[in-house]
Amino acid sequence: MANTKEQNFEDDYIKSLSPRKQKKLEKKEARYQQRYGISYIELKQRTDKNAKKFSKGIFKKYWAKYNKKLVIIYIILFAISLCSLIPTIFYQRYLDTITVTPPIWETGLLMVVGFCAVTLFNKLLSRLTNYYLHKTLNSVVRDMRNDLCTKLMSSKYTNFKNRSTGFITSRISNAPSQYAFRVKAIFDSIGTLITSVVFIVYAFIIAPGLAGVIFGFSLLELFADLFYTNVFYKIQVQRGEKISENRISLYNEAIRGIYDVKLLNNEESIATKLETNNNYQFNTTIDAVRSNRSFGTIYDFLYVLKWFLVYTFTIVFLQNDIASLSACLVIFSYSGNITSFFNTLQDMYDAKVDVDVYRGRIADILDDKLFQIEKFGDVSISKIKGKIEFLDVDFAYADDQDHPVLNNISFEIKPNECVGFVGASGAGKSTIASLIPRIYDPTSGKITIDDIDAKDLDKNTLRGGISVVSQSPYIFNLSFKENLLAVKQDATDDEIVSVLKKAQLYDLIQSRPEGLDTIVGEGGLQLSGGQKQRFAIARALLKNSKILIFDEATSALDNKTQTEIQTVIKKLQKSHTIIIIAHRLSTIVDCDRLFFVSDGKILANGTHKELLKTCKEYRDMYKFEDYILTKN
Repeated sequence: MANTKEQNFEDDYIKSLSPRKQKKLEKKEARYQQRYGISYIELKQRTDKNAKKFSKGIFKKYWAKYNKKLVIIYIILFAISLCSLIPTIFYQRYLDTITVTPPIWETGLLMVVGFCAVTLFNKLLSRLTNYYLHKTLNSVVRDMRNDLCTKLMSSKYTNFKNRSTGFITSRISNAPSQYAFRVKAIFDSIGTLITSVVFIVYAFIIAPGLAGVIFGFSLLELFADLFYTNVFYKIQVQRGEKISENRISLYNEAIRGIYDVKLLNNEESIATKLETNNNYQFNTTIDAVRSNRSFGTIYDFLYVLKWFLVYTFTIVFLQNDIASLSACLVIFSYSGNITSFFNTLQDMYDAKVDVDVYRGRIADILDDKLFQIEKFGDVSISKIKGKIEFLDVDFAYADDQDHPVLNNISFEIKPNECVGFVGASGAGKSTIASLIPRIYDPTSGKITIDDIDAKDLDKNTLRGGISVVSQSPYIFNLSFKENLLAVKQDATDDEIVSVLKKAQLYDLIQSRPEGLDTIVGEGGLQLSGGQKQRFAIARALLKNSKILIFDEATSALDNKTQTEIQTVIKKLQKSHTIIIIAHRLSTIVDCDRLFFVSDGKILANGTHKELLKTCKEYRDMYKFEDYILTKN
């Protein structure tokens, strides 16, 4: 689903067109969806002037710190380009000395030595310049990726909900390197351009007529190239990147979900989706080759016509002594410098198109409108007491404001109190858990921690003081020990062993050949669902936050392990504020208080015994669960 800003752009763009153009756009949109699996209108967003202006502005800072190095590189490039004419002069002098009668061999040999010496000097200087240019560009790529990673890690969780992993990973991994690669192409072109200009001036001096013929037709080829770039090439680059982005997302999903894919016997369906996307990539590549072939035919015609006229005029110039033989030979030998002037201009323009595309893809992440940064307050609490209060809290997801998840929620949790939230799936229990550490912010109302608005607390106080153990915790592709140290870098081995024993995991980990150094696998592939939950509990215990939230954290545990974990939680009640969200009422009946949630509202609260008397919905749920357990 497109986010609001992107959708608004599409709507405004369509409305700005005439009815005839709208109908034409609809046909093109349908063709893109069928042949490439992407939206043509979405690609048009890249031409948004405001987006371009923003992307250019943020990229200035990346180059500003390397301005001095770039100036030096420019100067050296200019010097190399000017020196490039010297070998040409040596070459013409060489031809003049060996084609006269009698030949002046000594002078010719001297010209060869001079030609080789200057050429070698230019190449060595060019390699040195190339090294520093590469180093500078790689520094820029590093800075970009650092900023992209920082921005993503500090962005709101909601920014990730409706975007694929391909959207993000391709912009972090591929876009900066491609951006730098095309910028380097522009830098390389500058030297070639200066060299070509120097030679063109020299060519017009020694053989103006012949130089003019080559120059005129090369200019015509440039206009044809520019037409092709603006009409075909620009959209091809955007199209290819979008399809590649979708393909990366599909690959990621197929690999990460391979366990469920196999259990669902869904391999063929997933393979079909991958094949379909591969076909989209094939289609866009073939269409690009086809359009390039069509244009190439015109280009080939111009190329042959140019050289037909060049060779014909050369005969005329030589017959009429308009140009010398050595001058013609020099122009033939270095004619590429004339054509390369226009080819280089075209390459620079193509590279600029690529730079704009990749810069825009990077700017999508750095844009605060698309990826909003989490904002915290500056109030720090050295020791949280653990009091939590919801005051008239409403919540609805940004892309579904018409269907609120929570309605006018108010409650208070006292320090060191253990409370449970119970209710049917979709009632809003997990949303409440996500609002406390500000994974989401309420649409209206206020949430306080120790009587301070949660929005006013700094990040370390809020997130450091709260631990959430979810139903499906993510385990990093690191060792057991490294996963635990991620929450407390200075944890001792004794502390690690202690929390693993409490989570009923120590014996399991010790049974592995590498013990704590065993790599868990991406997403914790080596662990069962229950083991993942126990490991997440171990992480929360090691973090030792004042407020502990267990969101269906024991749903995958067997009864014996669940009982043992509940014993651990009971011991924590003396010194922690604990919130338990569960479907199984047996896991929360011993809580100090229970809140029954239904349709985003709290219908009742009290102890287990009190709710059995006062809340029919809770009583019915408890009786049904008791019936199921008795039956089994």
